[in-house]
Amino acid sequence: MPLIQLVLRRYPLAIAAIKRRYEMYNEQIRYIRQRAREGKAFIIRPFAELGIGSVCHDRKELRRVYDLGRRAAEERIDELIAWMAER
Repeated sequence: MPLIQLVLRRYPLAIAAIKRRYEMYNEQIRYIRQRAREGKAFIIRPFAELGIGSVCHDRKELRRVYDLGRRAAEERIDELIAWMAER
């Protein structure tokens, strides 16, 4: 944070947003899970740990994670179609 505060010292609102980003992320995750419990959202995600950081430039690793997500979607497509038909 000290470096970010130095670089963005003219942008105090940006600094405040960066400081709160983990809180916002957690709030968004709670919101999505709540909507799913209410039947108002359908979550498609891999259920295994991805084992990848938040910043990655390795194409093979990015492809691996993409493929996990795609496989999860393919496995649940019938469930998704049924869920959508109920709406």
